[in-house]
Amino acid sequence: MTAGSADSVDHSEPASPIVVHPIEVESYRILADRVDLSPFGETEQKIVGRMIHATADTSFAQSVRIGSQAAAALIKALDTGAPIIVDANMIRAGITRYPTSCYLSRVPVAPTNSTRSAAAFVLAAQEYPEGAVFVVGTAPTALFELIRLHETGLVRPAAIIGLPVGFVGAKESKAALWQSSLAPISVTNVGERGGSAPAAGAVNAIVRHIQQARELRGETLKTAADPEPASMGQPLTDPAFALLPVSLQVGGKRCVVVGGGRAGLRKAKTLLAAGARVTIIDPELVKLAGAEQTRRDWRSGDAKDALITVAATNDPGINRAVAADARTHGSLILRADDPGEGQLQFPAVLREADLTVAVDTAGSSPMLAAYLRDKISEQTTHWGDLLQWARQNRPVTKAQLTQFEDQLITKQDRPRSQPQ
Repeated sequence: MTAGSADSVDHSEPASPIVVHPIEVESYRILADRVDLSPFGETEQKIVGRMIHATADTSFAQSVRIGSQAAAALIKALDTGAPIIVDANMIRAGITRYPTSCYLSRVPVAPTNSTRSAAAFVLAAQEYPEGAVFVVGTAPTALFELIRLHETGLVRPAAIIGLPVGFVGAKESKAALWQSSLAPISVTNVGERGGSAPAAGAVNAIVRHIQQARELRGETLKTAADPEPASMGQPLTDPAFALLPVSLQVGGKRCVVVGGGRAGLRKAKTLLAAGARVTIIDPELVKLAGAEQTRRDWRSGDAKDALITVAATNDPGINRAVAADARTHGSLILRADDPGEGQLQFPAVLREADLTVAVDTAGSSPMLAAYLRDKISEQTTHWGDLLQWARQNRPVTKAQLTQFEDQLITKQDRPRSQPQ
């Protein structure tokens, strides 16, 4: 058992009042009588205490392992709005006051020699290759896959809570985590015990720690889970962000992405997924399957014949020039650093066969857009299959519907005195 030191954090974001139920107060009083948490630092005590409170399993005080940088890494990540990726929806239900994402719904069938949970983490790593908090409370295979993804350089988590449960692989996956280079930023434990409850509890401990520190500063919490209320159907107050949702066919069309960093690659992947011909312009080598690369600095005229131009460099001056040049060539412009200066944005997209659902937040919170998309995905299982059936049977159903509408119109047009 290794306990890291307590860490302080500068809270510059707003926080909301915490009301503690009397039952929780009594639970912690009993916990304090039964368990000695003094070997841990202040923040680590909160993590372990919440894990025990969530499970009534005092053995976590002996089995838990907390990396020397884990508490600080979790606080820094969640205090700045880092995404939380979980391996099971049960953890999502247990984590309060902070948005989470689970990718299981995007993996309807387990790939060969893998599991849905492991494949879901592969997708998550592709979308969030750096800076996310990964939480495992169910599937050892997800934790093994996360370790592999990190060792191969495909993901760099901000922090990890690895508490899978079970007789097969749980103990081994947690041991592998503790022996890996991820150990310093990890919270895990020894043995077969674990689960969604202690995993969610560890997250909630950090979220509450941040909120309590903000309360002391007289601030209120505003997270992606609690956006400002808005009136349905009313125009945005800022015309620069007034967007018209459309479905644009880009299959086979030339699209240019200037800048091969994280933002540029995300946009390029979105375009490739829609069938576009993507050219990435960057002097550094960029590896992205399906995309062409022009290895040089951007030049005026690069947007010629491009349906869409993405300005995604780390230099606002260059991005402005790219946008201006794109407009002269009639190319739609997306500015990754300043959405209001572009003509379009890429929403968080859910695709299931013929069903496409897009969620957009006008660039204010891509994490919230992804969170809402994932919540919607939980309700759309099998709708893709239904739409495929509808497409195949559309000629028949359309003819039947037309006949029914004709009969209904004829019936409504009859004089009221005429027998029905």
